[in-house]
Amino acid sequence: MIVISRTAFTNSTTTTGAYDEEEDSLEDYVAVVYAGTDDFKTFLTDAHVRMTKFGPAPPSNTSSSSNLQPFIDGIPSGVNVHAGFNNAVFGYDLMERVLDAVTSVMEVDRTNNDNEVERKVLTTGHSLGGADSVLCAVVLSYYFTFVTSVSVGCPKTGNGVWRGYVNSIPNVAVWRVVNKLDLVPRMPDFRFKHAGHTIQLGHKVTKAYYHHDGDSDLGYRGVPFNWSASSYFLAPIAGYDHLIGQYIKYLTKKCLSDEDKYYVNRFERITDGDYEEEEVDERIDGEYGDTEVDDSQREMTRQFFLELEADGKMQMKDNESKMIIQISNESAEYGEEEKYAQHYSKRITDSKMTTLEIS
Repeated sequence: MIVISRTAFTNSTTTTGAYDEEEDSLEDYVAVVYAGTDDFKTFLTDAHVRMTKFGPAPPSNTSSSSNLQPFIDGIPSGVNVHAGFNNAVFGYDLMERVLDAVTSVMEVDRTNNDNEVERKVLTTGHSLGGADSVLCAVVLSYYFTFVTSVSVGCPKTGNGVWRGYVNSIPNVAVWRVVNKLDLVPRMPDFRFKHAGHTIQLGHKVTKAYYHHDGDSDLGYRGVPFNWSASSYFLAPIAGYDHLIGQYIKYLTKKCLSDEDKYYVNRFERITDGDYEEEEVDERIDGEYGDTEVDDSQREMTRQFFLELEADGKMQMKDNESKMIIQISNESAEYGEEEKYAQHYSKRITDSKMTTLEIS
């Protein structure tokens, strides 16, 4: 993790030529950047992945001298996050040191700036670093006017209470960029939820989804209903899409070449029409890429997605290179998992589209 401070101009006397005060303030920022890791399977596929209360563990949260006390006092009950991410952010008093570093930059600004314009505060990271950056942004929101978190390939970070808590904080914006079928943002299991907005980089267009699952009262739709299942269906491709090089390639090759298609300035809205089959067709085109797909193969794939998500009981996940099917309905009775696993195992093996092992 590193803290980067970027200042366009130290003061007005150092500039040459025209000076645009508004542009100057937009370019000044302090960013907290978290590194990712290639060992994401340890964090995301272990059957014993656990949650913990968000925040520093004792004895840190009992210290009256902690500069994190305002944040600690403001955490609602029931807010739980991935224990590994929480430890990465708060372990070894790292969050306190981050807060000190960002605060010191702001203090220098207040000393040197007559107008006391607060620079932007950003957090970012890739993969597990993206998850850490989301947690960090929430902490910093207690101390600064506004905090923006922009991550790439970020996994799900906490429980439903955590999601509601983050989405309700007025001075923090969380944007998670997902490249095509990237598998990591679909992980860990169903207990974990995404906080913030999803920017989906697609083969044909880029779309933004409000709070990931949408908001029907506001007229915003969530991610397509097959958003999670399709990545597990084509896991090798989904793993390739997670590489940071693929994100960079998309941004440089597509976003810079056609901003109208590959940049977003609005959230997807709920329409009166039935968009589900259109979304499935778009996803199929993306998954097969340039490979020629005949009508029968396309129809089998479409029906698989439609039935899989329509059941509302299933989630596919990777377990040591095997594809298994797990019931994501926590209230499912014992034995129901085996029934659904056998049903979809037969569908997949009969279609010869992939191999499904039940373990």
